[in-house]
Amino acid sequence: MPRKAQPELREETHNAIKDNARRLMAEKGSQGLSLRGIARAMDMTAPALYYYFGSMDDLITALILDAYNGLAEVVEAVAVTHADEAPYARLIKSLQAYRQWALDHKTEFQLIFGNPIPGYHAPTELTVPAATRSQIAIGRAIYAMIEAGAQIPAYHLDMPDHLHARFEELVNQLEGDFRIEEVALTLSLYTHLQGLVIMELINHLPPTVIHMDDWFMLEIEKMLKDRGLTPK
Repeated sequence: MPRKAQPELREETHNAIKDNARRLMAEKGSQGLSLRGIARAMDMTAPALYYYFGSMDDLITALILDAYNGLAEVVEAVAVTHADEAPYARLIKSLQAYRQWALDHKTEFQLIFGNPIPGYHAPTELTVPAATRSQIAIGRAIYAMIEAGAQIPAYHLDMPDHLHARFEELVNQLEGDFRIEEVALTLSLYTHLQGLVIMELINHLPPTVIHMDDWFMLEIEKMLKDRGLTPK
């Protein structure tokens, strides 16, 4: 069997460190993450890990970027794999994809949205673009619905001048043809989606609701209807 090239071995070890970090967080929570624990699981010394990650913060950043980008990729993929479907169906599938990724990757989802690591400060120039990818993908699905004729109720666009100015700033930062109403609507929908997903993830809903698939669909359909995003 041919020997692996050094870059390939380095990438394998790099990924193995991240995998062990995720396992450690799944077992002990984000506060239980340590280089010593990862090294012990990999039969390495803690100092040897610095060859792959310059610091614990670098490792945490890598885990966060993997999580944000992994989530975004499944939401973005809906626009491609369901391109022949109506905008409403694509939006529904985008929201379902978001939830399913969270359920399949509970440790990663809670790392980026629920369990901040004490003392860690994210490099926002790296994490913010990754964090907004899934929101932008949902926003594009909303944009497609508005282009198809969806009528947003006026009360969703009624806001104080300082919020209007903030959304203008966001529109100017985004690529594409987004308008203020679409950005505001996306943020509103995303906020409620996030609350629903997190409540399920931390097991505050399943014991009561039991039929979570049906409940999720019922709730997001109501969320969309309230915002004028209904099937045509």
